[in-house]
Amino acid sequence: MDERFTTEELLRAGPAAAKSLLLACGEGDGPQLLGMARDLAEDLGRQLEALASLPPSEKSSLDALLEAALRCGDLATLAACNAGYLSPHGRRLALEAARKAREVTAGVLAGLEDDREAPGYALRDARSADWKASLALRQLGEEG
Repeated sequence: MDERFTTEELLRAGPAAAKSLLLACGEGDGPQLLGMARDLAEDLGRQLEALASLPPSEKSSLDALLEAALRCGDLATLAACNAGYLSPHGRRLALEAARKAREVTAGVLAGLEDDREAPGYALRDARSADWKASLALRQLGEEG
């Protein structure tokens, strides 16, 4: 992804992705399975909202950004794994959730790759999260 996002934009995109997935899970036929997916999306949304609500001095911390990327990788995977149970409108919402999640993972990874002093573990975690989000997009029928 060529676009660069601010830390604030990256951290706000995570909860928005979770909200899209929550809406998507209300658009399907697998009530029990989608109920579990909805609970997981809600939990990930709370975690991402907590990161987005950090004080400004903590928002740009490596830990906060990595945590957001990892949670977004999980969120995109959840969207892809449950898309088959969703209505056409729900699948569009799941795709939207995965796209937003990928913006976060790709943005965090790009920032770390630009930082010549980024720790190896951080690059590894960010690459893993971005790979998961990219795979989810491919599973949803879009090039990631």
